[in-house]
Amino acid sequence: MKKSDLENEIDLTLLSIDQLEKAKAPDGFMELLAKKMLFKKEEVVWTRRAKYAIAAMIIFAIVNTALLITSQSSSRDEMLRSVAEEWNLNVDAY
Repeated sequence: MKKSDLENEIDLTLLSIDQLEKAKAPDGFMELLAKKMLFKKEEVVWTRRAKYAIAAMIIFAIVNTALLITSQSSSRDEMLRSVAEEWNLNVDAY
């Protein structure tokens, strides 16, 4: 290819770029896109929160079960005495 042919091709390409127009989106496209993005974001956040809440409830139930089993092994009087000592509810203190 000659140098002049190459320059002509470059000039034609640059002229065609000047005639380009922006593509137009249909009416309401941006609103629809924003709604879809917000819905997906809320859905992900909700499922993540639900997973953490379920995990926390399971851990809470396991800890309560373990505490219940250990507290049943000690007698009622021992439990009352230990609570009274921890909260300083001795009769001598009043």
